[in-house]
Amino acid sequence: MGRSKVPPDVFPSLHLSAVETQAIVDYTDELVAETLLASEKFIARHRKLNPERWKYVKTQDQLHVYRSRRRRSSSASEPPQPMSLVEMSSGDSFASSGSMGASQIKASKSLGGVSHRHDADYLTDGSLLERARPDRVPLVIITGKMEGTVEDAAFGALADNEARWRLRDAYIGDEYDDLKILATVQAPSKDDPFRFLGVKWATKVMGTFITQRDMVYVESTGITRDSNGEKVAFMLTHSYALDRVPELSEFGVIRARISSCFVIRTHSERTVEVFCRAFNDMGGDIMEGVTVNIFKETLLAVGGLVQCAQIAYQPTSLQQHSPSFAAPIAWVIPQFPLDTTWMDSPEVVYPPKSLKLSAANANALELLADQLVAETLCASDDFISCGRVVDKTQWKTVKRKNNLTVYRARKLAADRNRRSRFDSEDTEAVAESPHMPEFFPSNDKNFESCLADSYLAVSATCHEDNDSDDEFQGGLNMEDILQQKVMEKAKPGHVPMIFCTGVVPGTVEDAALGFLADTEARTRARSCISGHTTVDDVQILARIQDPTFDDPFRFLGVKWWAHSTPGAAGRFIKPRDSVVIESSGMAVDADGERFCYLLTHSIVLDEVPEFNKFGRLRITFSTCRIVRPHGTAGNVVKIFCRGFIDSAGSLSERLATYLFCESLMRMPRIMEEANKRKLAWLLQSKRHCGSSLGPAGQGVDACPSCNEKLSRGVEMLLDYSICILCRHSTCRKCTIRKTLLLETGGPKGLTKTTKDFCLRCYLEAKSLSAWQVGIDSLSVTKQP
Repeated sequence: MGRSKVPPDVFPSLHLSAVETQAIVDYTDELVAETLLASEKFIARHRKLNPERWKYVKTQDQLHVYRSRRRRSSSASEPPQPMSLVEMSSGDSFASSGSMGASQIKASKSLGGVSHRHDADYLTDGSLLERARPDRVPLVIITGKMEGTVEDAAFGALADNEARWRLRDAYIGDEYDDLKILATVQAPSKDDPFRFLGVKWATKVMGTFITQRDMVYVESTGITRDSNGEKVAFMLTHSYALDRVPELSEFGVIRARISSCFVIRTHSERTVEVFCRAFNDMGGDIMEGVTVNIFKETLLAVGGLVQCAQIAYQPTSLQQHSPSFAAPIAWVIPQFPLDTTWMDSPEVVYPPKSLKLSAANANALELLADQLVAETLCASDDFISCGRVVDKTQWKTVKRKNNLTVYRARKLAADRNRRSRFDSEDTEAVAESPHMPEFFPSNDKNFESCLADSYLAVSATCHEDNDSDDEFQGGLNMEDILQQKVMEKAKPGHVPMIFCTGVVPGTVEDAALGFLADTEARTRARSCISGHTTVDDVQILARIQDPTFDDPFRFLGVKWWAHSTPGAAGRFIKPRDSVVIESSGMAVDADGERFCYLLTHSIVLDEVPEFNKFGRLRITFSTCRIVRPHGTAGNVVKIFCRGFIDSAGSLSERLATYLFCESLMRMPRIMEEANKRKLAWLLQSKRHCGSSLGPAGQGVDACPSCNEKLSRGVEMLLDYSICILCRHSTCRKCTIRKTLLLETGGPKGLTKTTKDFCLRCYLEAKSLSAWQVGIDSLSVTKQP
């Protein structure tokens, strides 16, 4: 992100008169009452939305987003301005302040005299929100459920001071660069510990190519009761005009206008139902689709309120009584203001340090890694037994490159045989419950156990699921094959499973050597292969198994690495980090055939919390690669890998999937990395021996690789180079220039150097035994 153009303290605190204060109270109470009424109508109508009025946008973590459909008859008139304090305090009197129960809901029902818009329905008919929303801006609806209680949500939403506001911002992703509470109208009390009403100002830098925005709005949070007397948490943010807070056009800042009101009620034990109406007018020339895409990600982050509440609750004195943040305890929290010194606690170590795993924990991680490798090996066996045929109705081709093909699981695969796919305008966007729209039905499958206790002798077949709808002609279910057990359970529901298959030149040992990253330096070198990210830091937190002379490619450990996006895209994409269990090595399958593997699987460790306050988002991913010999020549291998990625934040799923697929297709570069390690080993070994690294050979008239005669005189300077290994002059056509990463000792010692090699020496290094290079490199990998 770029720097804010707005100077600090550009707006002083506001002193509101009694009339202005009462106007804000009445107006915000009525907005909340309207949303509460709309949510009750939504429930009364069996949680159904009119498909002609609403278009499905996205589902994430059991929350679903809909937007109002465009109408060709929509007016292109100027958008209405936000309601000012004068307009709030004049005209019809709104409901009195206090609990927004049945009396206010009945009052909101009686609102009349308001002309109906072309896109109004029972969720917006005759409402203040409808009058405030510009006609060209779509309305957004959020519905669904999330874990937690009403009190959890109310506590997480509470932001009555800037410290709490910034804490909440870290969990719901508002990403404000500067913020200020201009006026507090109502503050929390012992009788109502979650109540806050105030005027806020915030600004957000959105990148190099998007003008900075700011917004002025009233915020109202707390707990009230609906018409049935049930407790409901609410969080309202609604823009309005204020003369004393003018637009900052002189600083090149555009004033955005927003409105969102969340209503959160109890659904079941430790689960709440969410309903929200919102719109966002960012101003300027941003396309509507971009605005909706940005806004929907912010709204879907409402689940962070519960996490924020749990984190904020930890330092309180009540922790010893109810560390799980039970609802009755949260309701009576009396501390004001909240102590936020935990954010600077020395217990949060960044970057994380080495861990000491107990024998039980190390064994559990080893079993987890073995299980994941065994599952992928079994999936690979069954894919081969199916004739390497991919059901295109279940899997979509993402990309083909270098004899490799990547597929992603199609959406709506489980519903394919039940109904045909309609155009988006005809899709029936109906939700029988707030958990899952009808056109995204749940697909709970019972997976049969198909794994042995060890991947070294795993059975080569998986049991069939005869009740499945997604079967191949051979009777095997690819959905079950590629999403089995541990990885399937770890994958979030909103991200697709990915798998890659194909053949590349090389050997199994070469792949194992390229996979091996038992030091931080080698981890950095291997991470550079992806090309899409810049590795900022790498830490090996725990070592469970290291390479040995009997198994020079074996490594099992816990790693943490932080990375960012290079170039201009880094201004828009937040830095990420991850904590993974990594396992690599060679083994033998059920047929006695050698294969190598590389597993990286995200895990959760209490000792390595998420580092949101350091500006990093924690990604969740899993990938396992299996490499086997192909054919009888011995110089080609077949690749099978599968995995998923949840990039977190607002990065689109399509972009994250594309980048993930690109990383899976980097196997040729893994092979090339192994060849570079052979060259580096050969170079360093000859340096240590002191042989063949003397001055350049004299009197050589021809290239030793192709025997072509070399030029003489000045032309010779441009026509040949000197091989760093044999020191012979070689022509440009037979010169191979490679950038090597030489390890200089220690876990982080890494030196990048570019050297010229003749074709003969390059082929000699390429033909070296990767196993022998791995064994000879053990002395380098040993830690001091």
